[in-house]
Amino acid sequence: MGLIDSWFDFGAERIAELKNSGYEDAKRCLMPIMETFSTLKNQPQSLDGLVNSTQRLFNLHCKPELITDK
Repeated sequence: MGLIDSWFDFGAERIAELKNSGYEDAKRCLMPIMETFSTLKNQPQSLDGLVNSTQRLFNLHCKPELITDK
């Protein structure tokens, strides 16, 4: 079947191929956007963890009396 003929092929198999192709195209385009939103959603938690870790290191370095054996 030629290229032009395939444009006018509305058989069930061709429709399924086109749907699958459309889903794959959408996934390829949307995944980077979804990953960005996920990163942005988790950013405050990551920042809080970084701030807390930095504060603990600062306290241990500047105030050695806070070191406890646990």
